[in-house]
Amino acid sequence: MASLQHDISSQHNNVPISSDIVKDFLANQSKEIELKKQVEENKKQSLKYDYELAKQSLQAQVEDLKEIRTHQKILWKWGLLFGGFLSILLVAFLAFALYLGKESFLVEIVRVICYGGSGFCAGFSLNNSKKKDNNEK
Repeated sequence: MASLQHDISSQHNNVPISSDIVKDFLANQSKEIELKKQVEENKKQSLKYDYELAKQSLQAQVEDLKEIRTHQKILWKWGLLFGGFLSILLVAFLAFALYLGKESFLVEIVRVICYGGSGFCAGFSLNNSKKKDNNEK
């Protein structure tokens, strides 16, 4: 059995390989190498485009967040101005009521403000906590 395999392998070793086969093999190898180079070049180009896209996306996001922060600052400023105006108006009203001698009316106004203010604060806090929960999800 071993001698039979040796005879077959020795017969294949003695068969000359034609130069056309070698040339075709080398041509195929060079085409494969060129194809691999093109694939690598395509990967590099794809990575370059992905990088540029990511950079532009981040820049757009930075600009959007900047605009959002500016808008929130404006809203906060106007909210504080409105709250300050209401506070001054309330103090002026209370001072006028004191001037007129309506202490019992003032006590009732202060009681309504305290109860209403505590309810407002509770509702405001509850609303903010729900917004934060929704943003985290």
